[in-house]
Amino acid sequence: MVKRLLFVFVMSFSYITYGQNDVYETENSLFEKVNQLQDSIQNSTLYRKISSKNLSVCEEAIETYNKIKERQLGLFLKVIEEYPNSNNILKAFFEKGRLEFELGKFDLAKESFIKVIDFRSEKAGFYWRNSFVILAMIEIEKKEFNQALKYLNESERIFGTDGLSDYSDSFYANKLRVQHLHELCNKHLKKQK
Repeated sequence: MVKRLLFVFVMSFSYITYGQNDVYETENSLFEKVNQLQDSIQNSTLYRKISSKNLSVCEEAIETYNKIKERQLGLFLKVIEEYPNSNNILKAFFEKGRLEFELGKFDLAKESFIKVIDFRSEKAGFYWRNSFVILAMIEIEKKEFNQALKYLNESERIFGTDGLSDYSDSFYANKLRVQHLHELCNKHLKKQK
């Protein structure tokens, strides 16, 4: 009887452990696919073609770029749906929102960034700060300048302005961009008075 229980325990433990490794590898493979797609953009001539003076070349490059971004978005959606308890769920929601923002899907992006802001984690600071700034950019796009200022002010209330670099290609929240967004909102609000 004891041997039988031990056998069942060992087999169950092996199955559980094996299953967890499969989930981890599958989640990692989704992120790896996203990275491969990003590398395909950076290692191609897409950026040069997007800025081409030839309109048809430019339009074709933008279409290809957007298709790649849509594929990345689909991968992040899959992570969110299939691995809701993942250690990378915050990153997945942020990247989903960022891609939706870049693709002009502002309402969906806003929903994603609100979820990021509602997320409680020690490692959320980078994602929170950038989410507030992108939310402000979405509100500016919608001509909601008061709401945009609320997002910017909330970001500064939580984080201050320390730690913001002057320039950054990879972060939305940098001093120059935040300063520019403040100025843009204030300029439009003055016009509305």
